[in-house]
Amino acid sequence: MTPDRDALVTLLLQQSKPLGLERIEPLATGGAYAFSLVLRGRAYRSLFLVRSSDYWEKRVHKTVEKTGQAPDLLVCWEHDSCCPVDVLALRTGDWHPAYNSRTVSVRNRYTAQVIVGQLLCGLQAAYDDLADYPEGTKYRYLAKVAELSKRERGRPLKI
Repeated sequence: MTPDRDALVTLLLQQSKPLGLERIEPLATGGAYAFSLVLRGRAYRSLFLVRSSDYWEKRVHKTVEKTGQAPDLLVCWEHDSCCPVDVLALRTGDWHPAYNSRTVSVRNRYTAQVIVGQLLCGLQAAYDDLADYPEGTKYRYLAKVAELSKRERGRPLKI
């Protein structure tokens, strides 16, 4: 069972002691899931998402380009993509630095988010690996990157 974003805030508060959470406050200029956190003595502008791939799916990177207000930390349930910010995965309690993701040895629907995230981050190693893929697979990944690079209709996610 995957929790929603409201449950993630509660879960972070429950695990505050082992994670080293000292303070949490909602951001005055941010949306409902944007918080100011102090973890292990360092202040972060954080955003709560269910999965780290939601950073790309919800077009947070396009909002950052427009407003210039980037989160320093993503707090999510599961880290399943490569992101340009640090990620705290509450499911495992692991801290993942920016541009860090698991290595992809087998391509499937679960690792596709990792590959797309690496491509959107602009990692050269991902583009080098993409050159070895079959043509159909290569263009499918590039089409997904092109789709996620465009702004979605409607109001953007507030950070």
